[in-house]
Amino acid sequence: MPGVVLPDTLPSAEHLLQALRERRATESVRGFARVTYERGHESIGSRHAILASRPDRFRLEILSPPFGTVAVVTSNGRELAVYARRENRIYKGPASARSVEAYAAVPIAVEDAVAILLGAPPERRSTGPAVVSRDEQKALIRLTIPLERGRQDIWFAPDSLLPAASETPLDDGRSLHVTFGDYRDVGAIPFPHSIDMRTVPGDQAVHVRYASPSLNTELDRGLFDPPAPPGVEELTIEAYPTEGLES
Repeated sequence: MPGVVLPDTLPSAEHLLQALRERRATESVRGFARVTYERGHESIGSRHAILASRPDRFRLEILSPPFGTVAVVTSNGRELAVYARRENRIYKGPASARSVEAYAAVPIAVEDAVAILLGAPPERRSTGPAVVSRDEQKALIRLTIPLERGRQDIWFAPDSLLPAASETPLDDGRSLHVTFGDYRDVGAIPFPHSIDMRTVPGDQAVHVRYASPSLNTELDRGLFDPPAPPGVEELTIEAYPTEGLES
């Protein structure tokens, strides 16, 4: 990052952990976004209506003018469902990293998906003291958190101490790399309007570009339950054809 100078004295680990706690105080997000899913050389993108609420509830409505909502993806914390309106089918499975991967190709827990949609790195339990260091190549401040298996790295912008990126180990041995950018104030809260998730190694990614999100609005819990239109055919989520969501 040309022109960015790291400070001579780095903030303490506790100071950065407190900054993370403040980020995680955001309870919900509601708004529209352009969401693009990448698998290798294939890319599918469309406008989404996004609702997400801590710790594990989200609702994504995939929009396609002039047809309106063509699909709905929900998690109520127990079950993840994908309703394909044009097929009149609903695909259900447990709210797990496997079911998220079946839809988005990124194998992350629903709690991690919600945390990221709310503009914060996934949360992990540390097994020891965190360490602060200088990342001269990225021109960012790095916080390294030891975990039971491996470590989590979180990078912060040196001027604002807002999270810029994170890398978190996944259960399958890969890592999830997330970048946060285009921070703009939503009320009094700086919020990233650009969020990218990518598996490392791998060629699967999700890109979120918010338009006008609102934060900490009260959301009816019923919005996150699986849709139940009359006469719908139910299948297991593992059988879901991802091309069915293309707008």
